[in-house]
Amino acid sequence: IDVKRGVLAGSALETNWQKIGRRIALNIEQILAGVDPAELPAQFSFERRLSLNMQTAKQIVFSPSWTTLANIDQIAANPPANGQLFDIKQVVNEALNANLSLAIEQLTVDSAKENLAQARAPLFPSLTAGATVTRIDENSAGAFQAEDTYSGSIIVEQLLYSEGVLAGLTAQKHLLKSVEEKYREVRYDIILNAGLNYLNILQTQSAEQIKQNNLKLVQKNYAVAEYRQQVGYAGIADVLRLKSEMATATGNLLAAQSSLQQAKIRLNDFLQRPIGQELMVQDIDLSDKILQRYGGDEIHAAVNTPKALEKLTQFLVAEAMVQMPEVQKVKQNLAAQERILLSQNRKRWLPTLSVRAKVDQIFGRDGTGSDLLSDDQTSWNLNLNANWELLSGGSISSEIRQARAERDKLRQQLHNTSRSVELALRNTLLDLRVRSANLELTKSAATAAKDNYQLVQDSYAQGSATITALLDAQNSSLAAEQSAANSVYDYYANLLQVERAMGSFSITSTQTEQIAFLERFKAFMANR
Repeated sequence: IDVKRGVLAGSALETNWQKIGRRIALNIEQILAGVDPAELPAQFSFERRLSLNMQTAKQIVFSPSWTTLANIDQIAANPPANGQLFDIKQVVNEALNANLSLAIEQLTVDSAKENLAQARAPLFPSLTAGATVTRIDENSAGAFQAEDTYSGSIIVEQLLYSEGVLAGLTAQKHLLKSVEEKYREVRYDIILNAGLNYLNILQTQSAEQIKQNNLKLVQKNYAVAEYRQQVGYAGIADVLRLKSEMATATGNLLAAQSSLQQAKIRLNDFLQRPIGQELMVQDIDLSDKILQRYGGDEIHAAVNTPKALEKLTQFLVAEAMVQMPEVQKVKQNLAAQERILLSQNRKRWLPTLSVRAKVDQIFGRDGTGSDLLSDDQTSWNLNLNANWELLSGGSISSEIRQARAERDKLRQQLHNTSRSVELALRNTLLDLRVRSANLELTKSAATAAKDNYQLVQDSYAQGSATITALLDAQNSSLAAEQSAANSVYDYYANLLQVERAMGSFSITSTQTEQIAFLERFKAFMANR
């Protein structure tokens, strides 16, 4: 308690009522089996643990070795930085705000919008104003032109019809949508990677805690082995074996601690935060609904059979074909290319129509001949133009062939992309089915392995189990506990990958969007 209040270090005997209860139960079992109670051991061995307040150590600039840190209880080891504890939504939002790739794609979208504005500009009237000062030699001046003339003009032009301009405008609209889909693709990748980095921290954090607990168990068994050796229950071999196991467990803990710090560094880098800044993340478990869609229980209940799973897969594939930015991007590029091909085919027989009006105004004349010219200072003209491009050295035919080849290439690309999307989605759904089943299986296995280890541990302390059985039970318990912890984070990671594969994330979707998704799901399932 004093260490928790701020004292640097302290040591106290553990109080393990479960251990006492198990010893009593074992003694009763042996008495019922006919063992003389006088022969039963009555001594308990409790471990004395050293605790260190890490915040106090930090304040007084005290830094113990890594091995020491691995073998003590660390109090206040990881306080939240500035009191902030990040959940997965906060991590995703910060990633979206800070990621440079997304900022670059936004600039690309802005540039594409300007390309569209430039493609639209020829459809609006253009107005040009000009001013001219003309001087000719005195001998040439006369009745037709003064020596000095000051004039101005205004020209108004309006394109009435141009197949090339209209095709370019339509193509730019599709290309803008394609660029926007590329932006959405990058955004989805950022959400996925932010979520996976977040879950990776939780997974390595859990592994570090499990290995910390495993080291404590090895240390307890080592103390028991020493006691057994002292009273003659076992030889020195058990002590040496457990001493080796303790060194191995310490090394595994140090490796897990390094992995945890590396995972935090990666997330800091991804969020454009200072690399070495402390980062605390909030754990999640299966009771959290943060990664579950509206109506998620109903969707989950619909996949209890292979047939229902296939129906859900078909629905999600249909959703992906509409929502996946990779598919939509190719569709927009294809639509732009088809419009360009149509324009090339129309080029020879559809004219370009335009109207042009010009007004000239003479502001003044000086010099020879200025008094001989008419008083009429204003003139105007109006032109209606129609132009056909009939022959261009074979370039029109070449452009048609090129546009057709580009269209066919994009059609093949769309087919290939659609198949890749469906393949990825089906694979991730099958993985999700396995991950979902593993949640309960690994939990049951971990519970059974832990109970088995406790029985073997008690039996070893009583002298009725070998060191080999003890270590086998401990390693099995460790593996099962790690598997159970990993299954939760693997499940959520796979869930994120399914959402990426279908082109929609529940974590960034509004409730309205999720309700609409559920309604589409119900309608699809009802019609199958």
